[in-house]
Amino acid sequence: MKKSFFLIIAPSLMFFTLSFIIKNESHSSSKVDKRKNQMNEKIEAIMLNSENFCFTRFTISIPSKSEISFGRMTVNSKIKRVPNEIENFYEIINGEIRNNQDNLRVFSKDREFDKISGKPFSSSDANFTHLIGIAGIYNYSIHTFVKLGRDIYILETPGIDEDFVKNVLESDTQVAKSLVPRETYEIPKIPGICIDHAFATIEPSFENIEFGIRLKDFPDVHFSIQTIKNGDGVMPVNLAHEKAQSIKQGVSSGLTTWLSRLKTLREGRSIVNEWQGEEMLLRVPSGFGKPSIHKFIFRASGLKHDPLHPFVEITMDTGVVGNQTASREPSLSDEEALALLDRLLNSIRVRPNAVAAGTQESTNTRN
Repeated sequence: MKKSFFLIIAPSLMFFTLSFIIKNESHSSSKVDKRKNQMNEKIEAIMLNSENFCFTRFTISIPSKSEISFGRMTVNSKIKRVPNEIENFYEIINGEIRNNQDNLRVFSKDREFDKISGKPFSSSDANFTHLIGIAGIYNYSIHTFVKLGRDIYILETPGIDEDFVKNVLESDTQVAKSLVPRETYEIPKIPGICIDHAFATIEPSFENIEFGIRLKDFPDVHFSIQTIKNGDGVMPVNLAHEKAQSIKQGVSSGLTTWLSRLKTLREGRSIVNEWQGEEMLLRVPSGFGKPSIHKFIFRASGLKHDPLHPFVEITMDTGVVGNQTASREPSLSDEEALALLDRLLNSIRVRPNAVAAGTQESTNTRN
């Protein structure tokens, strides 16, 4: 999964690819050095009161009172948390039934799963309920609603062929049974993965977890991490190619003068928590009604079937208001941005007992 990052730079539809447009090649380094922490009094002061936070199988030290929000979560199936809605458990299920009523009328025939579509059913565990919906003539959607403390967790798999319905129901049942509540800064001591206010004691065949952090002291700074467990292949990382493509697009769009003012604070190969990848930290110049901001990205391909070496993407942006980038002057200088970034990256660790024995198949094979 390869992303492109776009930033609107004028009221018109003109845009440029921000990912890796670079002023020149002189800052690039192919040497992999262990990252040195950039010391800065301002950053060190806010990190004095920090907490270890668990995400998937890893921990990161973040300033206390940071705002943490999870984005996409997949634990075999897509999963989302509905906080503090346990009293509305059945109303939420009924809402999904209503959403599927048209498909029930149009596509329902007399196949095995048509007969139970739109009718919630539970297994032997009363804490979760399955609902099969009809997505097409031969396609179904599955929702599994899980009660967990005051929250509801919904597992969703849309548009699956009828041949896979039983497999998905079995997988959802295993995931639902594995979920236990987790406090915000609780660090479990057994194998499994941390998700939004919960912990899954299962070893998923596929997982994709992303979350973001907003710092109380620097509210315009957004830091996010996404990890995807690799299967039989890995997603390649080639920032040099993306850089070349971005330069080409920028020049063709008439942004040569603007490009000449881009500042590369750091780029090249890098290692975070033994994840071998590439990084880039830019100071994007002002222009077109937008302030100068920082843009950082780190990517690592990871290893096949290795839960401790997933595909990783880490980003940090300054000048953010709400979810809109380049909306205000950054609260961090270049020095402070580097210091904060390194403080966060250097704190990432593998959680003790994060994986069960035998779940790392490729730890000796680097791609």
